Amino acid sequence: MRYIDMVRLLRKRDDWPPSEEWQRRIRQAEAELRNLPAGKTRADIFSKYSDVWSNVKDQFRGISHNKCWYCETKVERGFGDMDHHRPKGGVTKTSHPGYWWLGFSWRNWRFSCELCNSKLNDQPKDSKDGSKGSKGRVGGKGNDFPLLGGEDGEKRRVWDEKDCPDYDELKRERPMLLDPTNPSDPELITFGSNGIPRPVEKRKDLVEYQRAAISIQTYHLDQRYLNSRRKEIYFNMRGLIEKIQKYKLTYADDSDNDMLANIIEDKLVELRKMIAPDAQDSSAARAYLRRYRHWSWVDRLLTAS
Repeated sequence: MRYIDMVRLLRKRDDWPPSEEWQRRIRQAEAELRNLPAGKTRADIFSKYSDVWSNVKDQFRGISHNKCWYCETKVERGFGDMDHHRPKGGVTKTSHPGYWWLGFSWRNWRFSCELCNSKLNDQPKDSKDGSKGSKGRVGGKGNDFPLLGGEDGEKRRVWDEKDCPDYDELKRERPMLLDPTNPSDPELITFGSNGIPRPVEKRKDLVEYQRAAISIQTYHLDQRYLNSRRKEIYFNMRGLIEKIQKYKLTYADDSDNDMLANIIEDKLVELRKMIAPDAQDSSAARAYLRRYRHWSWVDRLLTAS
């Protein structure tokens, strides 16, 4: 998960908002939600106007470099989901009707792969490379949206738009799930050399640990194939970093060696590509790179990117 400055990035696009017709359909959908036509339910309205989300999926995909906003998997054109961060049709383990008034609010949408957004099982067996993953556990967000404090936290949940008309003020609910559109949230997760995600905070009694832990489970970030993919990145990156450091030490004693200088630069280019915003699993790559921050050239690379 990397920070997505959604509002700024979308407004920078020439194709945002898509059209006046698209905006008109949103206004019409919201009007019907607030004044349901006879014999219709909110689910009927969501179904009727579902093209509102599909018509902007490519814009949302584009601002994350075609990656799922949660797990950073590259998602091919035509695939992927538009997740409603605050569920529109109900909230798991509560009687809440869902944040229906946010159903057509683009501030509440996140581009997601199907595996992060839908309730699915991980593969039941350990992989051949030894990574254990979640061993058949169900993951995926679905209608989950827990708040800090469990039952006590439910007192802060907003049940109607008139109680909190400002989208940014919804943060007062103190949601447990990490949000890629909040700058500090993605930094609460790191990764082990086995590719398995874990909270940065080690104390289980702290909310930072709890938020990261429940988000890893809910977004299904510890799927076997994701762990295996990140594990491969770790070993590739470790080998690359150690080579660069060795070449740099040699170059310090032979600074006229242009060939060695070019080799170092080529290796640095490889490293920059791994941590670039458009790289798959770049957040894991950056987490692995931070382990070598005691070398000044690594610190400069992280600071500059």
